[in-house]
Amino acid sequence: MGRLPAMLPPPMLPYVAATFVGAFLLFFCQPMMGRFLLPWFGGGAAVWTVTLLFFQVGLVLGYGYAHLMSRLRPWTQVRVHGGLFLLAAITIGVVPGEEWRPVGTEDPTWTVLRILAVHIGLPYVLLSATAPLVQSWFAREMPRRSPYGLYATSNFASLLALFGYPFLFEPRFARQEQALAWQVGFAALALGLVLLGWRMSRAVAGSPRASDAPGESGRWRIAWLVFPALSSGLLLAVTNRLSENVPPFPFLWVVPLGLHLASFVLCFRNRSLYRRGPFALLFVVGVATLAWEQQGTTPRFLFHLLLQCTVLFSACMSMHGELYRLRPPAERVTGYYLAIAIGGALGGVFVAVLSPALFDHLVEFPLLLFGVGAAQVVCSFSEARNTPLAVTGGVAWLVLGVFLFLPELQEQEGLLHRSRNFYGTQTVKLVGEGEPDARHVYGHGVITHGIQYLDERVRHLPTAYFTSISGVGMAWNDLPADRPRKVAVVGLGIGTLAAYGRAGDRIRFYELDPKVCAVADELFTYLRECKAETEVFLGDGRSRLESEPEQAFDLIVLDAFSGDAPPAHLLTVEAFELYRRHLCPGGVIAVNVTNRYLDLLDLVARQARELGLAGVWVGNPEDPSHAALKTTWALLAEERSSFGPLVLASAHPLEELACRSSVWTDDFSAPKEILDWW
Repeated sequence: MGRLPAMLPPPMLPYVAATFVGAFLLFFCQPMMGRFLLPWFGGGAAVWTVTLLFFQVGLVLGYGYAHLMSRLRPWTQVRVHGGLFLLAAITIGVVPGEEWRPVGTEDPTWTVLRILAVHIGLPYVLLSATAPLVQSWFAREMPRRSPYGLYATSNFASLLALFGYPFLFEPRFARQEQALAWQVGFAALALGLVLLGWRMSRAVAGSPRASDAPGESGRWRIAWLVFPALSSGLLLAVTNRLSENVPPFPFLWVVPLGLHLASFVLCFRNRSLYRRGPFALLFVVGVATLAWEQQGTTPRFLFHLLLQCTVLFSACMSMHGELYRLRPPAERVTGYYLAIAIGGALGGVFVAVLSPALFDHLVEFPLLLFGVGAAQVVCSFSEARNTPLAVTGGVAWLVLGVFLFLPELQEQEGLLHRSRNFYGTQTVKLVGEGEPDARHVYGHGVITHGIQYLDERVRHLPTAYFTSISGVGMAWNDLPADRPRKVAVVGLGIGTLAAYGRAGDRIRFYELDPKVCAVADELFTYLRECKAETEVFLGDGRSRLESEPEQAFDLIVLDAFSGDAPPAHLLTVEAFELYRRHLCPGGVIAVNVTNRYLDLLDLVARQARELGLAGVWVGNPEDPSHAALKTTWALLAEERSSFGPLVLASAHPLEELACRSSVWTDDFSAPKEILDWW
């Protein structure tokens, strides 16, 4: 019987192991840290976008450090890198304490970046430097072998970390346990790198270095920056779009990022799988389908997810495949990776920092699509035999451009206000100008969040999700009439619920987004004309309630949405225990569970069952004649007797629901269980 060939020469195994472990830890900490920060900043998609930006900048610093280190003597590299690793392992503290919790007045972007820099900055930079530095060591010890295969290994390990997090680690381990395991792995890697570097420094004394890859043309070096900037920017833009109406849970983070990394794996194999024509065609078809989808109504989530991922993957394959074609000789590998990291960070800065400051809506997505298409055309023109493909691509982009920007032209009609910040985009439109039912319509993302008539005779009427026959309207009208009522509303919107306030009542609104407060004050009159005493507190509603003494509210209303996505940390068991503590005897919690993609009613029923709360739900169809939107409310209380006659006459018991959702806690939530993929 013949002997089986070894899959890897023994000298390569330590390099593969160090590369694999370093990349696994590098990308495991991204969703882990995002999971820690989400509840502190409203649970919105921008938290993950800014987190990704931090890690892209950290990658630049790590690659720059590796590039400088590669110029030193081998044993000096080992002592410096190993020493810093051991120092970070001893002093590391990845879990942010309560003293870092924001109070609501800080700039969220810079606050997130500051927390990450303090708690994970040095370890992340060192982990980022490990892959290019280990490849540089590999090229020194084995100059006849290409180090680019280790880059594919690095990205493969990153994929395992990303997809392992939502499916294996997050459901089974609490956040503190994840952080402890990560710290142990980091310390083990520190020791392993010292041993590997010591072996390399002994083996390379006086050995020559060889070049085994095609050299780069000077005029193409700019592509080392532009191509990764386009793919990285598109990664963040696609993630934003996917999380616009669904909570940004880890699964939606890792799928786009995983495809981004998978393209590196496939393109940087010893035999690259990239082919220019097929992937350019797939990209054009995907964008054309996307433009067609934008002309319709609410897309099915699974189709929308697959389409966005197809466009992203084909774009990344094109950009990273061209990067691999332009790779330099092995002795310049660290500079090459540094340029790629800088380009990726520039794309992240464009989407996470510059776009919210420069644009009042999500225009960066079509701009990045155009950039990728233009890069494909330029690459095709670089080879004479691809001229027909380039011409065809150019014509295709002229046609697709009209359809990509057509929704933007349509949105201008009746537009009174549009703004954008960390928490999303807001619009106010005038509908039915000159008609008796003329009204202002407020939208957040692509979802209508509030409507107010302009006619003075009816502008005081509650509309949209808050009409008098809605669950919250009936719960409010059932409140005691013989004394002042005290109500808390988490999520201001346009202040519609202030329409229910009577003289002597006290209504406290908790709103995370300062621009929402400005819109409610300037373009709507519910707050100004309210007869009750109203207060608006800026900051995350749950964080504010946690810092306050018991308030004895008669009614607590949860209506905090970004687009169509509810912040998960407002729906956990711990959150409902907090609301329960702030209720007076006989008080009611009203939760707006209206949603196109998530079965929030099932989730609230599951939470009520876990906590032993009585619950009912009220659903209403859309009624355009009264500006009423299709609405579903869940109402919770300690006893069923807490619900008044209006509620009981129209409500259905929550106990009748199947409750297929898991119990959500601060350490665990599973939006994918209640997501309507179809």
